[in-house]
Amino acid sequence: MRRLLCYFPVFVILCFSCKNQKTKPSEALEVEAIDVADIQVKEENSEAMKSGSYFIAAGTEPFWGLSIADNKIELKMMSDTITTPHVAPVRAMDANVKRYRVETEAVNLTIQVSKRKCINAMSGEEFPYSVTINYNYTGLETEHTFQGCGYYTTTLKTGCYAYNDNNNSVMFKITDVSDEVFGRLKYSYHEKDESTGNFRGRLYRDRLFGTFTFMSEGIESVREVAFLVKQDTLIEGLGALNEAGTAFKFRDSIQYTSKTPLTITDCK
Repeated sequence: MRRLLCYFPVFVILCFSCKNQKTKPSEALEVEAIDVADIQVKEENSEAMKSGSYFIAAGTEPFWGLSIADNKIELKMMSDTITTPHVAPVRAMDANVKRYRVETEAVNLTIQVSKRKCINAMSGEEFPYSVTINYNYTGLETEHTFQGCGYYTTTLKTGCYAYNDNNNSVMFKITDVSDEVFGRLKYSYHEKDESTGNFRGRLYRDRLFGTFTFMSEGIESVREVAFLVKQDTLIEGLGALNEAGTAFKFRDSIQYTSKTPLTITDCK
């Protein structure tokens, strides 16, 4: 049984994949068309990532598509497109649920993203996040509700990334990858004090920037760290810091030339 990724042409975002029954020889031309569609969908998804969208969702009955980027939220439907400024999500009492609430002169929009297995109604394909959207136009009482599935576009995975050359070691355990990235970071360098603490940051395409809050010699310190995400490897960035030594002076001048690349490994 072949898996087919099909897309709704009106959307920049896609209608998640649908399955096709095993074909007969007479259906060879149709199979070729499916392969082309699959390529087109991958290109669409790649474009969404290039445009800065860090979360993508879609649904059916009716068809709709959602993209959330650092600078905007865009909901595309058959009859309309709603574009609003980006807002930071609010975590519910349940840490696995996040809500985006936007109010503009034209629309009230609420997006709930739940870290819960979601099955696409058309294809049967499984996605890691369930999405519920509610909106109504200003001055109108009718509220519209959409449900569907979504995923974060980052290639960064949760898990442990490590470097160890016997004398020096670095361990970065990433526990959550969504609109923000959370984890635990530990530096153990030869003849230097060990630094262990929490990481919280954001992923900008293939660059991960964040704050490392750590304890060293009984004193809490904070400094900015940066990593280049390259498949299953994290390469730490080096650059000039501000006078306090807590943040990079210029992010665009950071050099990702660290000789201690972190590669994904089993968490111990």
